[in-house]
Amino acid sequence: YSTFDYGAGLEIQLPWKMRLETEATYTANRKRSEGYNINTLIWNASLRKNFLPNENLVVSLEGMDLLDENIDTQRNVTDNVISDVKSHVVGRYILLKVMFKFNSNKNKDDEESDE
Repeated sequence: YSTFDYGAGLEIQLPWKMRLETEATYTANRKRSEGYNINTLIWNASLRKNFLPNENLVVSLEGMDLLDENIDTQRNVTDNVISDVKSHVVGRYILLKVMFKFNSNKNKDDEESDE
């Protein structure tokens, strides 16, 4: 059997100290039992905005698994048994996140390490 993962991501800096981030992962399963060759596309996106003079307050709205396709498939191979297992994982959800960073000396290196 084989499993292939393909992924892509995009970050866009928007006006008013906002940032749009999105990523997608396509998983293709091949040569498994009937009903287990499941292909999924997991798409996550977030919109974040920085507040305060040092941009220490970050508010973001994150959507995970926007297409609600998160299904886990596994193949277990032992000496004389091959079993395929399919399970549903936590599906689509939206999260409102508020984060306060306690660093008061903001510089370019700190900004890149926060992500």
